[in-house]
Amino acid sequence: MGVDARKVDVVSDDICPECNSTHLFRDQHRGELVCDNCGLVVSEAEIDTGPEWRAYSMEESDKMSRTGAPLNQRTHDLGLSTVISHTGRDIHGNPIPHKERDKFNRMRMLHRQSSLLRPGQRSLVQALTVLERMSSVLGIPRRIRDEAALICRKALRKGMVRGRSIEGVVAASIYAACRLNNVPRTLNEMSRVSNVDRKKLRKAYSAISRQIKLKVPLVKPEEYVSRFCSRLDLGPEVEAETHSILQQLSESMGTASYAPSGTVAAAIYVASVRCGQKRPQRLIAEVAGVSEVTIRNRFQFLNDKLKLRFPSKRRASAS
Repeated sequence: MGVDARKVDVVSDDICPECNSTHLFRDQHRGELVCDNCGLVVSEAEIDTGPEWRAYSMEESDKMSRTGAPLNQRTHDLGLSTVISHTGRDIHGNPIPHKERDKFNRMRMLHRQSSLLRPGQRSLVQALTVLERMSSVLGIPRRIRDEAALICRKALRKGMVRGRSIEGVVAASIYAACRLNNVPRTLNEMSRVSNVDRKKLRKAYSAISRQIKLKVPLVKPEEYVSRFCSRLDLGPEVEAETHSILQQLSESMGTASYAPSGTVAAAIYVASVRCGQKRPQRLIAEVAGVSEVTIRNRFQFLNDKLKLRFPSKRRASAS
């Protein structure tokens, strides 16, 4: 049965009662739910959830729409505040007389000040400003920034900024949002952009996770491999070899946990030696945010667990 694709939406969670097909289409023009396999009209006279008006240009759509932009968690007022414009013109487009402009400037200043008089509002404005700065430096995607802003709001509402710096709470919120969305960032990276000690940052993160009851999954070491190898300018064969080493370690240790960033750094070092693209431990440590001592200790750990082997004339040294 031919159905106009411009008027239909695919529905995958319904089943046709006639042929048990899941290939159903919703015809928005007729208000019917139709099976594309046998042509049965599953339901009809469906409610139209769209607007009751039509617009033939962007200007008409903006004029007739009764809703604005979606809520923005990264602004202190969620994007719903009223702003007194600086255009110097009234609603009809006529210029405001000079005698009235001072009054409007005064109103604009009082309006801006009054919007920050609610308890905790100034702290929220400062926290969201810091969040934008840190997220830009780290290259955090917008959806994760929104989730970090929501976590930060909940933390401030719980009064968790008392006894802690705003930068620490914001950095911990970003770190939690990254882990929830499987976008790995190390505590050392968060510490560098926030100028907050790593130990204090870990405590803030633990407190936020406990108070807000976040279900944060464990970090998988494999999630760091691509980013670290890219920064070290290593080829795909080194990345594949690193994944192989981590897979062997996972099989040998089972469900036991280990430090992800240091282990990945050591695995990259081993893989780079095996593939003939050796990188200094100092450079790998700088990229992974760990110390050279950590890499050497993790190297010995991998060697004890996996009995590492290297090609001739490419023997690795953990010194």
